Amino acid sequence: TIGIRGTDSETVHVPPPPSGGPAPAVPPGTYNRVNVGATVVNGTVVGPNQVAYTPNLATPAVILPKTPSIFEPAKPARRAQEEEAQEEEAKETKTEESQQSDGEETAAASEAQTESTPLENVSVSPPPAPSNPIVQNVSDATGGVLLTALGSGTHAAPAGFAGVGADIRWNGDANDPLCSGTGFCGGGGSIVLDGTAGKSILLDENKAPVLISENTASEDFSYSAGSAAWLDAGKAAIHMPGNPAVKLATVQWGRYVGDDAIVDKMGVRDPIGSMHLMLADQALPYNQALATVMGAGKLFDTSAVTFNYITGSGTVSDELNHIYTIQGTSYFQYTGSQFELKIDTNTVGGRTWLVSWHGDLAQVYHEGAGNHGMTVLSGSCGGCPASPVTSGQASGAFVGSNAEGAIASFSANTSSSSLAGTAAFQR
Repeated sequence: TIGIRGTDSETVHVPPPPSGGPAPAVPPGTYNRVNVGATVVNGTVVGPNQVAYTPNLATPAVILPKTPSIFEPAKPARRAQEEEAQEEEAKETKTEESQQSDGEETAAASEAQTESTPLENVSVSPPPAPSNPIVQNVSDATGGVLLTALGSGTHAAPAGFAGVGADIRWNGDANDPLCSGTGFCGGGGSIVLDGTAGKSILLDENKAPVLISENTASEDFSYSAGSAAWLDAGKAAIHMPGNPAVKLATVQWGRYVGDDAIVDKMGVRDPIGSMHLMLADQALPYNQALATVMGAGKLFDTSAVTFNYITGSGTVSDELNHIYTIQGTSYFQYTGSQFELKIDTNTVGGRTWLVSWHGDLAQVYHEGAGNHGMTVLSGSCGGCPASPVTSGQASGAFVGSNAEGAIASFSANTSSSSLAGTAAFQR
């Protein structure tokens, strides 16, 4: 962290938790808050009343939309200066009164004592450790936990949360295998908080995601909502199949538009148009899904399993910022040998998208180094300058202990147009 002359800032380093220990109130890394002036954190300029976060020295810092709980509320600059002046004046007054009452001999002794204790030798106790937020679960009528509340302010999402996201960027690499040549290119990914170090999701007081970060051996990605607006937000419940009275989990979604940022291997960029995000609690981590729902005699055996689209869930847009809705003919399905996601949109601006992606469980979860998610099986964009979908990806996570639901993000690219979005499903 580099401070500019006249800067008043605070830096907090949050270490990773010990093996098996409780998770900290916020993701591990370095946080820098500026009260007056400016600092530069890993190449990112931080201005007054802003907080920057970086998980490590190699990752550019991102500006958080709100102050994390590890900082005390900042004093206004003028008020802070006035209080400092008042404290200094009070100290001088007290010293003068003491000198007058104690006489010259006491004053001399005090002066000698002061000279024998230089300021640089005074040890300052570290600030107290931040307290954890008050946790209060939100439950349904049967007592089942729908969503874990984390108190006011910005806090870390607990284990079991999953997030998926998709956006559109400008690609300048004609050989990028994830895009259809140079031009607009949609992409996305997924994350499940399964206890693996380096995975983080920060939520604000309304449970909207404001920071998503995965810095592991296979992924290096961070997204910060910055000052972007959270639009088209919604939520839905995942029910027990055949018994809609029993709610198992909550899914929420929306899209950010404005000054946000993605940091990955390609550098720092602002998503074109919208950043589409969807979260779910009670998610099924990859290793657990592999062990409990895949294989002979389990949910995903050799028979088809269909997850129907939850009407109204998710958000979708293209490179022209057209906002689409998803048709009820869309679905997520296990075919008996692989998974398939099909998205059918309405018609906006003369365009209609119909795309399918397929892959195995690891591709669904975007799991493992070099894994880019489910690949395009087929697709078209009616009304686009070029119709065939030639690249794109999809990924997601199952929700519920026996995969009763699923969330997914997806992207599709023709040679001139791109689509990105999220959707939720229930079997």
